Amino acid sequence: MSRMERCPLCRAAHRGGAQCHRCGADLTLLLTIEDQAEQWRVRAMADLANGDPNAARTAIERACKLKRTPYDSILQAFLSSDRG
Repeated sequence: MSRMERCPLCRAAHRGGAQCHRCGADLTLLLTIEDQAEQWRVRAMADLANGDPNAARTAIERACKLKRTPYDSILQAFLSSDRG
């Protein structure tokens, strides 16, 4: 799972809480979005394992709209090469 590494406001290293330890920013919404993106990634892999590349393609596109990772780009490239 790809988790926030730094606070987007003050760039302090993220220590895992819902609030930045340095500036006090509420990170709850951003962490929720990251979790939702990860759920779409998991769904994409399940769809692919179940032989449904079209559903996998849709799921990974939804993950990317929330938060794109290098893994997502690789999976998208793989899925676009298999337009079956």
